[in-house]
Amino acid sequence: MKGLSWTQNKPLIGISNLKSIAYQAIKQKNDTEFNVINVALKSDLDEVYFCKYLSSDLLENQSDEKIMSYKELSDPMLLSNPSAIYAGNGWDDKRIKLEANSPLIFIQMLYL
Repeated sequence: MKGLSWTQNKPLIGISNLKSIAYQAIKQKNDTEFNVINVALKSDLDEVYFCKYLSSDLLENQSDEKIMSYKELSDPMLLSNPSAIYAGNGWDDKRIKLEANSPLIFIQMLYL
């Protein structure tokens, strides 16, 4: 991409996969009662990429992007937030026990 950007004299910026999924989750949900978006993406190992965002126009990070084990991701404090949306394919695991009424949005990639 960098070579293509350079030869075409076009700017190139990096966009986080986790943040792009959070944006898509807001667009799909379109509900103002949720103020937190928890995004988890499966990695090749038995871990997930995770980040928590504040649902706003700027999608402010409430945590740093990080790699978590499924044990960390299954923390009841993380899974019991009634004002959170859970997006990404990292939540689809038998070790994760979301509340029955928790909104779960499976987004694996950003569609343009």
